[in-house]
Amino acid sequence: MANGKNGCSCVQGVGCDVYNCKYNDTTCKCCTASHINVQNKTAMKKGETFCDTFTPKTSF
Repeated sequence: MANGKNGCSCVQGVGCDVYNCKYNDTTCKCCTASHINVQNKTAMKKGETFCDTFTPKTSF
């Protein structure tokens, strides 16, 4: 983890725009999970991968 802009604690170099993920710090637009896991071993294109770390927020 690294402190990003505005003092956010983020996975270094990992941005996030997914508003509904509990690990997205919407102030810094970065991932605050302790690690990320990207899935789809057979992916051939960017659109075929997905963030397995995604966890929906319980409330907005």
